Amino acid sequence: MTHDPPTPAAGPPDDDKPSRRRFQLRLIAELLLCGTVDEAAARAGISRSTAQRWMKQPGFQNRYRQAREAAVSAAVGLLHNSTSSAVQELAKILASDVTPPAVKIQAANAVLGWAAKFGELLDVRARLAALERKAKQKKT
Repeated sequence: MTHDPPTPAAGPPDDDKPSRRRFQLRLIAELLLCGTVDEAAARAGISRSTAQRWMKQPGFQNRYRQAREAAVSAAVGLLHNSTSSAVQELAKILASDVTPPAVKIQAANAVLGWAAKFGELLDVRARLAALERKAKQKKT
């Protein structure tokens, strides 16, 4: 005898942990796509109160945080893959004899601005990693 999974409209059964996990994963996916918890809950097929209750649970918070981090990491990867092309285009604009000076200044500002921001980000990441290592050492 097979057990059919519940339909989203039915909501997660309280006594079926694998089913609850499926609904939680649906909610996490919808939270990544939607603007509000209410909308994400509706699209995941659960009540708003269930979504809010789950969002207070440490295990769910960890899974949601990991999913957000993975989504951001994927987006950063896509941006990173485009960076070389973007810099090459800006370099062409800067090197072109036909590019107006005002456009060259804008291109130069873009290159310098992003280089500065990237340098700041690397510095913040290094400092955060050092703080996390210190905090971890204090725990042990």
